[in-house]
Amino acid sequence: VTASIRADGSSKFRYNDDRWGVFWSVGGAWRISAEPWAADATWLTDLKLRADYGVIGNQNGINRYSGYQTWSYGVTEYADKGSYKPKGWKLTQGGTVNSNLTWERKKTVDVGLDFRLWDRFYGTIDWYRSMTDDMLWNVPMSIEKGQTTIAANSAKMKTWGIEFDLGVDIIKTPDILWSFS
Repeated sequence: VTASIRADGSSKFRYNDDRWGVFWSVGGAWRISAEPWAADATWLTDLKLRADYGVIGNQNGINRYSGYQTWSYGVTEYADKGSYKPKGWKLTQGGTVNSNLTWERKKTVDVGLDFRLWDRFYGTIDWYRSMTDDMLWNVPMSIEKGQTTIAANSAKMKTWGIEFDLGVDIIKTPDILWSFS
């Protein structure tokens, strides 16, 4: 059995409760081949059943400072016969800000089986299902606000699948191991 917990903070989010995310996982495995009733199966070198569940966070879908109002200070210019000339200095407010941004969270369950047969054939089969909530995206907005997108927790996504890896040790001696997978 394994378990982990971690807390991550990101400066992409404002100074509020959403700045920190707590993410955790728990998993376990059962080595079936080590059971006394499996000892007579000489063809079964190893057999292990695994399962785990966990939550991870992501903050990479948005730019730095997406949760903060930004300002810029620079020279204003005016056109004079096809060229631009400095007019003065100006403090300009950045675009619209979403101050409610929070961590994207991905919850995943995985069940797997690892095996080795006759000490030569091996493989892994995994089934997984993931649900991502509060996905971070730059979503379109009306140009009337002075910009075309705004960062938001705006989507969900479900994924699932089966992954497998099969292999064989073609040559297995004390000096040489040649495998194909």
